[in-house]
Amino acid sequence: MDGSTKQPENLQKNWLREFYQVVHAHRPHFMALHCQEFGGKNYEASMSHVDKFVKELLSSDAMKDYNRARVYLDENYKSQEHFTALGSFYFLHESLKNIYQFDFKAKKYKKVTGKEIYSDTLESTPMLEKEKFPQDYFPEVCIFQ
Repeated sequence: MDGSTKQPENLQKNWLREFYQVVHAHRPHFMALHCQEFGGKNYEASMSHVDKFVKELLSSDAMKDYNRARVYLDENYKSQEHFTALGSFYFLHESLKNIYQFDFKAKKYKKVTGKEIYSDTLESTPMLEKEKFPQDYFPEVCIFQ
């Protein structure tokens, strides 16, 4: 492997080490982690790195006390109208009891259990409402391609 193929792995390893140190130092009961440009500028080529990052984060020893998690990954990069390249992670410590999340389709709260990953077309996921600014929302911004 040359340096360019190892770079994302090294960045991920360093980032996760720092993240785990913060978790260990503060021991929060609830964590929300939001990632912008998740997967980088070339999302299609970076998908394997995203998958590896998510798996490592959810299964790491440092996060073992967080027995419930929800992960929302906008991976539908082929739809520029809807794609945001955002990743949102929510972790609940095992000490928290009776945690519920709103189901927008069923219009009721559902108990949060286990670890779940939602990806690809988040528009059809009942546990969130996804919105994106229309592409013409900022007409004074000129985008060169």
